[in-house]
Amino acid sequence: MYAIINLEGPQSTYKDSLAYLYFNARNYSSCFLVTNDILKNNSTNLELLEMQAVSLESLGAYSKAVEVYETLLTKTNNNYHAYKAAGLQLALNKFDEAYSTIKKADQLPDNGKVEVTFQVNKNYNENVNLKAAIAYLEGIIAMNLEKKTEAKLSFERAVKLFPNFVLAKGRLETLNTIKE
Repeated sequence: MYAIINLEGPQSTYKDSLAYLYFNARNYSSCFLVTNDILKNNSTNLELLEMQAVSLESLGAYSKAVEVYETLLTKTNNNYHAYKAAGLQLALNKFDEAYSTIKKADQLPDNGKVEVTFQVNKNYNENVNLKAAIAYLEGIIAMNLEKKTEAKLSFERAVKLFPNFVLAKGRLETLNTIKE
C-alpha cells in the first residue's frame, strides 16, 4: 500500500484505507500519524476525526483527544462525542469543564442506538445505554465537585433509565449511607 501511496503522491486516495487498516489493527500511533496527515488537507472527514480522537485517547494523549472530540462535537452535535470529551476532562481533573460538557451531552438528542461498556469487576462488564451512561458520568463529576445532591439525582436518573445499572446503584447506595 505504501508503494501505491508513494506513486500517487501526497494526495493519494489510499491514505484513508491505510488509516482504517491501522485503526482496525489497533495500531493507534500509526493510525494517528496517517489521520493527522490526511486531516491537514481535509479537516471535514468525520470518520477520520473520530479515528484520530480514539487513537489519541488510546495513546493516553487525553488533552489532544479532548480537542478532537470537541471539534467533532461542533461538527456533529452528537451526545456521544460530548460524553467522551467529558470523560476525558474528568480524567484530566478538569471538573468544571467536564460538568459543563456532560450537561451539554445530556441536552443533546439521543438516537438510542449507542451503548457504553463499563467494567463492573474483573469478570463482568455491563453494557448501558448512552443516556444512562451520561447520567452516571454526571453523577461522578458532581461527586468530584462535592455536589452530593446533584450527584444523587444523577445516579437516580441513571438507574431510572437503566434499572439494572450496577455501578450507578452502588454509587447511590454509597451516597445514601454518607451522613450529611
